[in-house]
Amino acid sequence: MFFKYCSLTLLFLLVALVRGSQLSNIEDLLSIERYEVPAWDPPSLTYMSNFNDLTLISYTGQQNFSVQANESSLLYYSNDTIIKLFDISPRTTVNKIVPLYEDSFILSGTGDINGVNLARQVLLNLTTLETTPILSSAIGNVKEIVPFDDTIIFAGNFSLNVSNVTGNSVVLWNVTSNSTELLPFQGFGENSTVNSITQLDSQNILFAGNFNQLQNTTLLTQLNNNFNSSYQQVSILEFDQSVPLKLSSISGGDIETNSLLCPSSEDNGWSVSGAVESALQFDLKNEIYPSKVRIHNSLDTTSEVSLFRIVTSPSNGIMNLTYLDPASGELKQCDAWCPLLSSEDLTQLSQNSSATNSVSINNNSTNLKWSESYQEFAFVNDVPVTMLQFVSLASYGDSVALHSLELFETEFMVYANNSFNEPNCESVSEYSRAELSADNWYSVDESDTYLSTNVSNNNPYVNFYPNITYPGTYTLNVYTPGCLQDDSCPKRGIVNVTMTDPSSNEVLSTVLVYQTNNEDKFDPLYSGPLDTTPEITISWDQSSLQNDSIMVVDKLGVITESIDTEKIAGNNTSFDLNGLFQYNTANLTASLTHINQTLNRYAVFNFPQNASLYAASYDGDLLIGGNFNGISKLTLDNQSTISSSQRLGTSGLTTGIFEYSNGLLLTGTYQVDGDNQHEILSYDGNAFNSFGQLDNVINNIVNFTVDGSELLLFNGAYIFNVSSNTYVSNSSTFGISGISAGINSHEDSLLFGSILKRSIGDLNGIVSLSAGGEVLPASLPELPSDVQPYKTTYINDTSAAYALQEVLNNGTQYSVLITNMNSSSHMLQLQFSAPINAFLYDDKQNILAIGTNGTSSLNDYDVQLTILNLTGYENVARIKFESTELVNSIVSFNSNNSVLVGGTYEIDGCNDLCLYNYEEKEWSQFLNGSISGDVKQLQFADEGETLFIGGLLQTNNESNIQLLSVELESNSYKTVKSGTEPLLSFAPLDDSSNTVIAQTNDEIFRLESGKWSSVGPQLNDSSSIEAFTVLSKDSNTKRAEGSHIILLEGTLNTPDLGELSSILYDDSTDMWQPYFVATESDTQKNLPSSSLFQNVNDLYLSSSQTVLQTNSSEASPASSSTPTPSSSPSTKKNRIDRGFIVLIGLAVALATIAVVGLIGALICYFFMSHKGYESLKPRINQDEMMDTVPPEKLMKFI
Repeated sequence: MFFKYCSLTLLFLLVALVRGSQLSNIEDLLSIERYEVPAWDPPSLTYMSNFNDLTLISYTGQQNFSVQANESSLLYYSNDTIIKLFDISPRTTVNKIVPLYEDSFILSGTGDINGVNLARQVLLNLTTLETTPILSSAIGNVKEIVPFDDTIIFAGNFSLNVSNVTGNSVVLWNVTSNSTELLPFQGFGENSTVNSITQLDSQNILFAGNFNQLQNTTLLTQLNNNFNSSYQQVSILEFDQSVPLKLSSISGGDIETNSLLCPSSEDNGWSVSGAVESALQFDLKNEIYPSKVRIHNSLDTTSEVSLFRIVTSPSNGIMNLTYLDPASGELKQCDAWCPLLSSEDLTQLSQNSSATNSVSINNNSTNLKWSESYQEFAFVNDVPVTMLQFVSLASYGDSVALHSLELFETEFMVYANNSFNEPNCESVSEYSRAELSADNWYSVDESDTYLSTNVSNNNPYVNFYPNITYPGTYTLNVYTPGCLQDDSCPKRGIVNVTMTDPSSNEVLSTVLVYQTNNEDKFDPLYSGPLDTTPEITISWDQSSLQNDSIMVVDKLGVITESIDTEKIAGNNTSFDLNGLFQYNTANLTASLTHINQTLNRYAVFNFPQNASLYAASYDGDLLIGGNFNGISKLTLDNQSTISSSQRLGTSGLTTGIFEYSNGLLLTGTYQVDGDNQHEILSYDGNAFNSFGQLDNVINNIVNFTVDGSELLLFNGAYIFNVSSNTYVSNSSTFGISGISAGINSHEDSLLFGSILKRSIGDLNGIVSLSAGGEVLPASLPELPSDVQPYKTTYINDTSAAYALQEVLNNGTQYSVLITNMNSSSHMLQLQFSAPINAFLYDDKQNILAIGTNGTSSLNDYDVQLTILNLTGYENVARIKFESTELVNSIVSFNSNNSVLVGGTYEIDGCNDLCLYNYEEKEWSQFLNGSISGDVKQLQFADEGETLFIGGLLQTNNESNIQLLSVELESNSYKTVKSGTEPLLSFAPLDDSSNTVIAQTNDEIFRLESGKWSSVGPQLNDSSSIEAFTVLSKDSNTKRAEGSHIILLEGTLNTPDLGELSSILYDDSTDMWQPYFVATESDTQKNLPSSSLFQNVNDLYLSSSQTVLQTNSSEASPASSSTPTPSSSPSTKKNRIDRGFIVLIGLAVALATIAVVGLIGALICYFFMSHKGYESLKPRINQDEMMDTVPPEKLMKFI
């Protein structure tokens, strides 16, 4: 289908070209990039920090939805991607979102969006992200937007002037011509409201709301004529109530009970073969006062009854009957010989006769009728009946039969025991009924109609709902059984009886009824006009409570005094509506020639005046609710006229009807089967189901699907997951709120609200990040919630040491946990009141060194340096500095049984960078104490021959040094990087001193080819880098040669990437990209630091096999203090590497062997026989051996 738009105002693409979700198109328009985490060498990366939830970032802006937004935005959602479409003012609200075609949505609300006033109804085109006003003027309070072919109907409570004509509550937008138009009836008048529009079929729609007229007065004259000619007759109505006969005993002849009591069957209900004088007898369960009998003659013409009489008991007499003669249309009487016409005569008269087929009698309390399938006979005398006998006297054939026989009454009873209320036909749903409280109700005797219950601390009650079908005058009485028959007089008390009009909640009557009567009695409750079914509640009066009290309930008597036929027929000169208007859309832009009135008038007959209605269709049924008691269900035929109607089994007022995947949702205040108040009901076509008793009245429901789960948002206060059929709450990993939502056929969804969506939660500050992009809880022993790891070091492939922080009532404590994947973990018997800054594990000595912060509140057991032998967990050394001094980094010279300790301290005449011999328990200066300052990190390179020292340092000759390299064999050092800001961390790449990554608080630098350059992203002033690590992209367990991944963590905010917790740099692409956002925990105390840890063997970075010479105290600076592009990238002296020395030695040895071998061969040649000599082929080629195992790898540490 193609759509044309005015070129000055709208630009639509051809719908035929629009296919699938608009996600990729929107990403292009908003410059949204997709990210994939580059794969690094296993194992996974462990991240530790003060956080609880984490979100991996896979597209631009995803981090905006990892925090709960305080304000609503217009969000696009598709394929697990959330995109904020526009920046909007906090004063903007989108109340309606309706999909239009395949690439557009209609937005309605208040405020502006993308510069367009929402009150003008906005068209949002997802293909271009353009917003265009639809209507020529603004309207407010739009409640319904319905696309219908190439037109859009807006309805609600508003006025709009179109071509000098003011329309109310309804306006139409013609998409093709881009024009605003009024419908032919112009609306429903001032102050009218349309709550909903329901599409009944391909042409008919139904307006529901609060209105009582059409606005176009010219049109009204035509409609009045149609209405008055169609509805002056009341022949289709039934004033009398059907008498339930299911509990009666029926005898005489062959009886098919279901067919006899309900004429919907195609079989005769009673028949007697070979006889014409026969009797059909009903022994009734309860006494009745019948008003008329409806006789359906036999379906077989040879057994149709032609003459009959009716005999009743206890009067034991033949009844005087009145009937409307089908032939003459006159009222006639009969008694002993009453005629029945044959079906042929009735059919002919029904088709050809102009005689009246209905007449009201007995003060309009009974309407006497006939049709082609039955005749009715009214009882002249108002007598009680317990037995009724139909006596057949003659037949049109040789047998007699009846299809069905129905009894009616104008004075009827509603029993507390619903077994006596059950209708004769299963299809009938509108009948009198009662609802009992959830107490133990019982019958004293099976022959009794009343029920009893014991009263103690409970509050028993019964609700009666008499079936008041039409407006009229009624009298209601409350019946109470006598107490002598069950000997309950001493236990009886008082009950409150309250009669309420549910449509207005008006109390019509209230009385106190004493139940201590000896004999049966009735108490008058109400006499007056009624339009709809009232609610009568009988409840126990607690003031009469005593031990073993008993409450009884029997029945409610209803007498129909008269029916207001004028009110029903509408004999007036105005076209009145009452909240419903059925309209044929074929006449959307043309004059009306015909209007179907059955639905329009149904509201006039069945609902209170000035009704405010809501309607929706589901599974072929039409549900109507509003400011009246209950919910009506109508079944429509193919002409959209009512074929059947019923009141469904619920009571209460309706404030809205919404659609969802399993049916309809109704909001309001309901009681279902006598249960307590419910705010939301669902209807699946068969029954109502409650969403529970909520604390708030629900005014709005938003339907939105996330990750395949359909969510219902009730007032933003409750979230119901339809997919799991449970209520869910906003959590730390997912939260949603919304005012409106819409989805099209291609799964493009819009939500005006907010979404919080994180990858994983409840992490307690530690998480495992795999190279494949997975986020998993770290595999640590379960720790208490107030214990959190924050730093770790490698021990072996199955073990690691973790620094733990534990928050206590009186402060914070730090400890060490040794984990082992193959056995149980071990908590070291060490406690510190200051944070652990440094770990060192030496696998040659199997020692673990721990360095901590200083603090003014150090305890006696606190030390800044601890060395522990892990073989027996014995202390090797525990050294305490001054209270504010600290250790930041430790490396090992295990050949000297020493550790080099970096930090800020003074001990034994040595400052900041000192050697400690744990065998001799002695401190000594490193390089004669020529290096001091704030030492942040120590690390080896070049296989332990070069030591890097980072921080903010000074030497004897220079200050403001950020990174220093020391050649250990020559005891020389030189400045690698200078600056006034401390260098917090660094990492040599590929175990080489030629390439180094270094970090300050807000920048990342790279040393390559002797030159430093900034490789970090542009961070704003509020950013800080807490930690970084370098990951290899090949299979080497070291930071091998090749491409690398630099991963930063901290508070990172860049103009291009936004606010993040981690970003990464792939040097193969020379690009930075987002990695994750971590959300700080509200309950955890700030950790000393964040860390990124990969459990690989990196002990070579912290341990050196170099033997420190005795002259190590004699240090000298190198000739060049700062690397330059022209300087040699090597930091070593011009000397032959150890590996080459080994090669030279091997070559000399081989040459010697060759000379000796040659001399031996010559001796053999000259002095021995040649016959037995032949050359031997070597087992393996020497070059192959050299290539397979290079000599320097065999003797690494020589």
